[in-house]
Amino acid sequence: MEWGGGSTFSQIELKFSSKEEAVNYAKKNNINYEVLETSERKVINKSYADNFK
Repeated sequence: MEWGGGSTFSQIELKFSSKEEAVNYAKKNNINYEVLETSERKVINKSYADNFK
């Protein structure tokens, strides 16, 4: 019987120095994984006065 109604895996946070190291760990321990690539944010420089144009 589980208390809290959730999986233990959703409560664990692991940190790795590289993506390959994380993937190898997941494969070795038979853990389903999904790799999400980060995308660069496009920063638009605006001034406060631009809010009133």
